Amino acid sequence: MLFAVAPARAQRVNVPQPGEASVDDKARGGDMQEILVTARRRQESIQSVPVTISSVKPALLEQRGGNVTDLVQIVTGLSQNAFSDRNNISFSIRGQQLTYGTLYPAVITYFAEVPVARISDGQSFDLNDVQVLKGPQGTLFGRVTDGGAILFNPRKPTNTFGGYVDLKLGNYAQREIQGAVNVPIVDDKILVRGAFDVNRRDGFTHNILTGKDLDDVSYEAGRLGVTLKISDTFENYSLVNYNHAATNGTATTLLGYNPIALTTSGNAAFIPAFEAALQEQAALGPRHVDIGTLNSLGGPDHSHDGGIYYNRKVLWVVNTTSWTPSDSFSIKNIFGYIWNKEHEGDDFDGSNINYLQSLNTYYPDATYNGYYEQFSDELQAQGKLLSDKLSYTIGLYGDYQRVPGKNENFGLLYDSAQLSVVRYPVTKSRAIYGQVTYDLGDLLRGLKFDAGVRYTQSRLKERGSTYYAFDLDPSDIPHGQCLTDASAYPSLSTPPSEGGIGRAV
Repeated sequence: MLFAVAPARAQRVNVPQPGEASVDDKARGGDMQEILVTARRRQESIQSVPVTISSVKPALLEQRGGNVTDLVQIVTGLSQNAFSDRNNISFSIRGQQLTYGTLYPAVITYFAEVPVARISDGQSFDLNDVQVLKGPQGTLFGRVTDGGAILFNPRKPTNTFGGYVDLKLGNYAQREIQGAVNVPIVDDKILVRGAFDVNRRDGFTHNILTGKDLDDVSYEAGRLGVTLKISDTFENYSLVNYNHAATNGTATTLLGYNPIALTTSGNAAFIPAFEAALQEQAALGPRHVDIGTLNSLGGPDHSHDGGIYYNRKVLWVVNTTSWTPSDSFSIKNIFGYIWNKEHEGDDFDGSNINYLQSLNTYYPDATYNGYYEQFSDELQAQGKLLSDKLSYTIGLYGDYQRVPGKNENFGLLYDSAQLSVVRYPVTKSRAIYGQVTYDLGDLLRGLKFDAGVRYTQSRLKERGSTYYAFDLDPSDIPHGQCLTDASAYPSLSTPPSEGGIGRAV
């Protein structure tokens, strides 16, 4: 390990209190009200579902802070992954998480029954509940997962007119306002619900290099849901959710470095600088850092930020059509569209040394691993047979992901070399799944037999270009071109010692 850095953390620890019925698994005893879950795409008592489930109600999540990250304080075995950026959150359950180089994470997050790659704090408002399913999932819905699934279920429109507005004030000048209004346009036929969340909070980590406070909160989100009850058996639900975030970025703190690794990699010249940076960080303490890079490398757009910032725009569209001709049979189709664009700059070495940083400052629309759109569709049938003793679920699932525009990354890699990566990945996944449950209660009360099967085919196609520049100015890099003759680009063939740009590979 070359060096160790860690995102700065707010010093707040909340411990779940005894007797909170919705906190954890159904194995927990005590006086509990019946908790209904929809983990198997039907409403059931949590006590009767043969899956380890935690059901978290909005009130409980609000007591812990109301953010997505507060789930880890409520659900046992759940942890979050946010190495350099607290705005992009993925989860791990019992150690199962995203493995580098794999296509999909081991724990999938769903919003309104549509799988999303990541979730942020601006999506945790006006929820009906959050359900955490532990263990392998895939014979009941969506993508296959080894670790589990997290289901965020927003509140749907109801047949009652009403609404609410909540105001939250806190330290670091936090001010958050969220609310919702429910309007039945046509009684029990056309129902509409709108909700919003606007949150601001100052950062709690001061960057002495730029004078800015990192780890701040700044986002606004809106949601509109419409339910059309065409008949007693046919219903359509549509949801549009938009979120925008723009913050000063996430602070990283230098905890240590490995001088042997620096020496063996040919970067021993950086040892005195890292030693000085480590001593400086120890003197600054946990709430002050000296990280980033200034004008010589920062580019025209975010040089005043030291190259550290975060911007995100995300649009989610969901359309669910349900047909229930009888109590023993139903068909549901779930269509989802996701558009996500992120632009950020990070400091991975936790210092002001020009060693390992992702700046993304030269091109305002440049993004990395954060610009994509996704189309997904799932057709599912459920029913009961044999006097309702046999329950079955059969489904088809498919998704398509692509980068709709430029997807680049600019950063400092080791000896001040500028790195640019242009990526155009396309992923496709399709699956068929099914599960049956037979009630053997005649033999033993509560005994049921479950069996499931799934077939999934996923493909990843990617093309890209990687360029290395050695004078810290990538403006001459011919983006998207593959160089086979360096003489066609004189500035690229100039030796680095003469101030030119290194040849692209």
